Amino acid sequence: MDELMLLGLTHYYILVEEKQKIMALNTIYAKLVINQCIIFCSSVQRVEMLSKKLKEKGYENLFLHSKMSPADRTKVFNKFKSGEARTMVSSDLCSRGIDVQSVNVVINFDFPQHSGT
Repeated sequence: MDELMLLGLTHYYILVEEKQKIMALNTIYAKLVINQCIIFCSSVQRVEMLSKKLKEKGYENLFLHSKMSPADRTKVFNKFKSGEARTMVSSDLCSRGIDVQSVNVVINFDFPQHSGT
């Protein structure tokens, strides 16, 4: 796997049960220096649930998924890219081709639906 990893990137994983995932996110936010973060979830419902839970914990965020209109998705992504939000919760809709220089943390809250191959 070493040849597949980009230089300068560090990969970690935390294997936790479903009920521990929000607590694990709190730990990550407390321990890491986060410029901007994208958190990927496996479904539209999971995106909206996690966004709501994060807001309840005091973590302002934006969310993005396929059930939003293209105009709304563009508006949310542009807000995130301009730095108006530190965290964006997304389905795999934006898992490819995004380039936001200030993103230094990417979290797969759920296992990806597709491996990308």
